[in-house]
Amino acid sequence: MRVEILRSAEPTVWNDWISQAEWGTICQTTFWSDRLSELWDCQPYFFIVSTGDGDLPALVLLGFDIHSDLIISEDTSFSTRIMEIPRKLLRTRRRFQWFGQPALISPEAREEAYRFLLSEISRFARVNQIRAVGPSEVPVWAGGLLPADWDRREWATLLVDLRQSEDALWKNLKKTARKAIRYARERGVVVRQISSLEDLRAYYDFACKCAARYDKQMYGFVDYETMWRHFRRHAIFETFVAEKDGEPLAGLSVWGYNGIVSEVGSFQSDRSFREKLYGSDLIKWEVLHWCSKQGYRTFDLAGVNPEPRTQKERGIRQFKEKWGGQYQPYCIVSLRV
Repeated sequence: MRVEILRSAEPTVWNDWISQAEWGTICQTTFWSDRLSELWDCQPYFFIVSTGDGDLPALVLLGFDIHSDLIISEDTSFSTRIMEIPRKLLRTRRRFQWFGQPALISPEAREEAYRFLLSEISRFARVNQIRAVGPSEVPVWAGGLLPADWDRREWATLLVDLRQSEDALWKNLKKTARKAIRYARERGVVVRQISSLEDLRAYYDFACKCAARYDKQMYGFVDYETMWRHFRRHAIFETFVAEKDGEPLAGLSVWGYNGIVSEVGSFQSDRSFREKLYGSDLIKWEVLHWCSKQGYRTFDLAGVNPEPRTQKERGIRQFKEKWGGQYQPYCIVSLRV
């Protein structure tokens, strides 16, 4: 095994490699690198693990040497910006991190390639005086290949197979989900797709109001605007909003690549929650249906705690389990250097 570590990659070649990995996701593409490099003070690194056989690498990874992940926007207070200066100078936030899982191109070499990659990341962090690695993801089977000084914990997601027929998708929903969808439609709730940046800005203002209801952090409109610019041309980024009589009730965005779509930024208004209008249920179904019609193959419902400890975590898991997804565990790994 050998590894090549680059500070940049030729987009066409790199993204083609990601598309040849069964679980190569948007988080490993150059589009993701371009977006994070614009948002954060970070340096992307492209790891290429090869066996020496053939033209394709065995495993590739896009990771970031992060000095600061503070997103500077029009909403960032002056005091916050000032406080970030000593943190950046002292590198107290500096870490190496990747998102999603490395893209495995040669499954027959998976264990050797992963073992080599993880060892190289440890060496890379120490040589470059990086304070920490992670939290990042690896497949659950790769957790046993970690060097002894790494930490791991199990996490999970739910994956919906979008290649099923529409009837099969519907039948795989739990009864409570189908009932909520019918109820929302009967009360005049409809779902539409955001079609412009101006529309996305109005949606973002609505999302901020929803987020304030349950203390969810928002990072400024630039967070959404960069997804729109970097993902829509070559990958997937779409936002949907559920409305009743023109009033927004719920919202959901998705991003993706290589036929794999993940949800991001789910919101529900106080009215939708209080009056039980089930806007979040209807929008989930409409997005699943839309993704299936686009020919995508997998919908990732995002993380769930395998052992939920709070009522909020239990509620999140129960809601996500309504949509017919298959439980998929993985490992979150980290290293203190």
